[in-house]
Amino acid sequence: MIASNFNNVQPGLRGDWTEVEGNWILRPLQGAATAVVHFLGGAFVGAAPQLTYRLLLELLAARGVMVIATPFSTGFNHLRIADEIHYKWDRCIHSPMVASEIRNLPVFGLGHSMGSLQHLLISARYASTNRAGNILMSFNNKPATDAIPFFSPFIAPGARALGPFLAQMTKNPFTSQLLNASELMRGLSPAMVRQVLPLLDQLTPIYTDLAQGRLEFTPEPEETKRLIRTFYGVPSNLLIQFVDDNIDQTPQLATTLEAASITVTNSSSSRSQVTVRMMPGDHVRPLRQAFGELPPELAQVANQAVTQGSFFLQGLSNMATQAGFAEASQPLDEFAKGLTGFGEVFGEKPGTDTELLVSEIIDWIATGTTQQAALPPPPTSVY
Repeated sequence: MIASNFNNVQPGLRGDWTEVEGNWILRPLQGAATAVVHFLGGAFVGAAPQLTYRLLLELLAARGVMVIATPFSTGFNHLRIADEIHYKWDRCIHSPMVASEIRNLPVFGLGHSMGSLQHLLISARYASTNRAGNILMSFNNKPATDAIPFFSPFIAPGARALGPFLAQMTKNPFTSQLLNASELMRGLSPAMVRQVLPLLDQLTPIYTDLAQGRLEFTPEPEETKRLIRTFYGVPSNLLIQFVDDNIDQTPQLATTLEAASITVTNSSSSRSQVTVRMMPGDHVRPLRQAFGELPPELAQVANQAVTQGSFFLQGLSNMATQAGFAEASQPLDEFAKGLTGFGEVFGEKPGTDTELLVSEIIDWIATGTTQQAALPPPPTSVY
């Protein structure tokens, strides 16, 4: 049952993704693509977007766009991440396998959460990105103390305390032997398992950064805002905000973009065009998956794991309040609620939530292409 799901043409269950220069590519099943969507996911989940955003991206491909999803590891240096993403993207679009396919197609950036921030930084740093437009969902540009629950009172001090131990481990010859064995096991792992591993690989570097005293993102939020306002070069932007997303900063971004001056020619400029859409849902809405065909026993286990994780986070929230860190309890509560909401996709039909989101994106893309009539109508819902 599970194996068959990875060789399915149904959106959310397709198995024909192609890896090119570190990017994951999905083409329309029928006909030539009418546009290219460059996708970047959120913190942590963005390390394997072809899995974590599978339903969203495969529904986009079903509507006639070619999807190129670039994985990235979460870290504190946002500029380094932006440079690494752009390097992968540039190698991909100039590879023989891809260059001829996309030569005359408009390219749109699509980001969720941290992925939205990365699209903004890339477009500010690299004029060569040449975007027809950017679609930015659930944008936030919060400092680390707000973005990571428990960061200030517990996580950072604990990581610094482990700093000497981590340093010794990296110099230990036995550690290198373990790493070599780990790499060997990765090579022998099934393809689907290897795709999941990047989600785990990013955790150790983050903890090492904390151990070395890194306490804030680079650049800091105010500097990021200045870079966007001064150098951002994409004239058309769709901002999507979800009603129940409590960490969203879309209104602030709209204000920043509306003040940005976009260079049109060498001698003239204009204001950025910004469209804001408010939609039902929360921060994890784009992450909904098509797990309706999972065996009942596996779906039950997944639901139990989600329930236990949510219960654990609620317990941490209560501990924070009792320990005198009430300000840390709210983000933990929100994380617990989000996890509970994410659990609804296991063993259940995801309904039309993701289809409606994709329709909003495709309709906006159609207004920015010269091939609007070529964009196919939405497929008949299979949910």
